[in-house]
Amino acid sequence: YSTMPICASLRVLNLSQNRIRILADDSIRRLRFLEELVVESNFLDTLPPSIGQKEDTLTLLWAGQNRLVSVPATIGGLTRLRSLRLEKNFLRTIPAEMGYCTALEDLNLFNNVELYCPPPDVVVGGCKKVVAYMQRLLYQGSEVMLAKPAELLRLSSAVEDSDQVTSL
Repeated sequence: YSTMPICASLRVLNLSQNRIRILADDSIRRLRFLEELVVESNFLDTLPPSIGQKEDTLTLLWAGQNRLVSVPATIGGLTRLRSLRLEKNFLRTIPAEMGYCTALEDLNLFNNVELYCPPPDVVVGGCKKVVAYMQRLLYQGSEVMLAKPAELLRLSSAVEDSDQVTSL
C-alpha cells in the first residue's frame, strides 16, 4: 500500500506470508537502497514495474508461491540480480529482457505449469541456459515472443548446443 510507512534506507525486506495482493509501485521506488526483496507465499499477480529501477542495488528477488501471471519487462534492468525465484506461480512467459540479467547465479522457475517461454528443456538446463535463451530472443527480436510454443522449441535446441552465455 502506498500509505505504508517506508524506511528509505532499508536494505532487506521480507514480506513473505502476509496475504499481500499488491506491491505499490511507489513504495518499491522509495526503497532506494533495497538489496533483497522477499515476497514469497502471498497473493501477488504481478510485480510493480519500478522493480527494474533497483539496478544498482537489488541482488535477490524471491517471489515464489504467489499468483504471478506476468513479470514486468523492467526486470531486465536488474543487472546485479544474483538470485531470482519465481517458482509455483502462473507464469506462461518470462520477458526477453531477462537476458540482460547476466549476474544471475540462482534461478527457480519450476512449477509454473503453463510456462512455455522459456521452454521446460531450457529451464531444467539451469540459470545460464535460461539467460542465454532470453538473450537469443532479444537478439532475434520481439516477434519471437509471439511465436507458438512449438516454434520456441526449435530455438531451445539451438541454446542447448551452446554452453556459453554471450554478453549483449
